[in-house]
Amino acid sequence: MKISSSSLVASLALVGVLTFMLSRFEPRPADPCSLHPPGSRGKIDCYRGIRDADGYSSGGGCLEGCDSDYVRLRNGARSPVLLFDMSCQEASSPKIASALESGYRGFHVGEGNSAEAELGNAIVALAQNSHEGRSDFFLQAGIMFKSQNLQTVEDFKASVKNQVISRVDDVLKNLQTEYLDSFMLKRGKDDEDAYALGIWWDEIALILKESKVRAVGLSGFKAGVIESLMSKAEVLPFIVEPLLGNHFDLRNEGLFLREHSIVIQVPPLVKMDSYAADDDLYALVDSRHETVEQLALRFAFSKGLVVLTCPQTEEEIKQNIFVAGTSRDPELALVGSQYDTIHEAIQWTGGGSWFTH
Repeated sequence: MKISSSSLVASLALVGVLTFMLSRFEPRPADPCSLHPPGSRGKIDCYRGIRDADGYSSGGGCLEGCDSDYVRLRNGARSPVLLFDMSCQEASSPKIASALESGYRGFHVGEGNSAEAELGNAIVALAQNSHEGRSDFFLQAGIMFKSQNLQTVEDFKASVKNQVISRVDDVLKNLQTEYLDSFMLKRGKDDEDAYALGIWWDEIALILKESKVRAVGLSGFKAGVIESLMSKAEVLPFIVEPLLGNHFDLRNEGLFLREHSIVIQVPPLVKMDSYAADDDLYALVDSRHETVEQLALRFAFSKGLVVLTCPQTEEEIKQNIFVAGTSRDPELALVGSQYDTIHEAIQWTGGGSWFTH
């Protein structure tokens, strides 16, 4: 078979083009900021603003401690293991900016928090100047359960429905988003009113159908109240922040929740029992060169918990992010007797002397 010179030239040109194109797609160095494959746990790239157009980090890697572990909800959505709880403080614009810059991508806003709009503005500004989008953030809000003495059941249901819809719409407007990742029903004074609680939960579950909320949950209720509600509810919570201490045991009630694929959140209030007199805990702090707060967070993350944190300073913000970002680092993981030491010292309670932020 005779090949013309023109065909040969064309073939060589094609080979040259293919060689050049393939060279562009040679395996590149592993990107330390890349997401892990889908699974129950992984990492979230918290600072995509340093990435180039192809999605690779300029400068060779992430900022220190910027990766944050996450857990997956039953609906497939991911929640960072570390949430910035804006309901336990008046978060100022500088503090919000510091949290975002350090790597926080999960936020909880409570009722009456004046910084909702500031948080919304800060997230929008960050997204406009980076490769990040709405899916890179986990935004959670809540509403307080109230048992009201209205004359009829119909009036009570109508009142609850109006409160839920109004609260969701207000948060969406303030955060400048089309949906919330999670909406929590928070315990009120009359949490033992099972009938009223059932009405509240039914109304909150209904907003899942409107796509304004992706997941719903319960916050601050006793284990017995949660189990009773779940036994009757058509929609189970995706997230539960239980009332801790004597009312909740992570080994028993925690197992019950996990059997239903429910993610457990815990508040930032972690008490170290007799910390000042605990020689074993002191020795662990010294040997690991970490603070009590860091050890408490590592313990929580090792149990697969999501922690609502309340950092007051920039240093505390960075410390929290560092622990979350290194929670899967085998060189920093808690081992053997370290678990026992922290387990004996730590108490998840609703009051007392607090050592975490």
